[in-house]
Amino acid sequence: MIVTMAPMPTNRLLRRAEGSLLAIAILTATACTEEAGDGGPQTSETPETPDAEPQEAGPESLLYLDGRKLMRFEVESGEHERLARLPSADVSVSPDATRFVVVEETAANPNPDEYLKPRLRMGDVDGSGKTTDLGPGYGPQWSPDSTRVAAVVGDIGFICGSEARIRRGEEAPEGCVPAEQAVSFPATEEAGDATIVLGPTKGWSLLGFTDVNRVAGISNGRGVVISA
Repeated sequence: MIVTMAPMPTNRLLRRAEGSLLAIAILTATACTEEAGDGGPQTSETPETPDAEPQEAGPESLLYLDGRKLMRFEVESGEHERLARLPSADVSVSPDATRFVVVEETAANPNPDEYLKPRLRMGDVDGSGKTTDLGPGYGPQWSPDSTRVAAVVGDIGFICGSEARIRRGEEAPEGCVPAEQAVSFPATEEAGDATIVLGPTKGWSLLGFTDVNRVAGISNGRGVVISA
């Protein structure tokens, strides 16, 4: 299960989702034999001695970040290959290791610690450079089957005190804070409609998908919430 929404730090390794190769366990057994002895038939048994336990082969390659460059390290050859130059380090690779989603800041922002107008761009790990704009959001998380991407979307208005409704406007009214919601995008080459999976509140931190359709997040005002 995907469990973090924090930006991936430099040199954090991601295991490429290659098919696991399992060693074949061969069990060797010796048959029981009967031997004549002093007092009659006797049975000599040799215990079954299994070979080494099945072991999962290591990954063929590893994906990692070098600054804002998405890199691949080939385990057997030891070679490093640059796959893409990214607009930020807020990136998530799909479980099937074929695509990535990265956050791109689309407005000038003097504060490096927060986004102003972030959008999600999906690209192929094959290094083609082609990307698709999914929509606004940050902190992307993939579904286990690599078909959807969840993200936090802000810039939807403000929540004031205990009010349930969202106030619109460019400037935050006194005593109000920006509202956020979590949405789910189809991971297709043509951007599709986003589905709201966690409603507006004072802030979301996504934990990830609990299955292919449900998303879990931590809300500043509601604790841990799982979408219906």
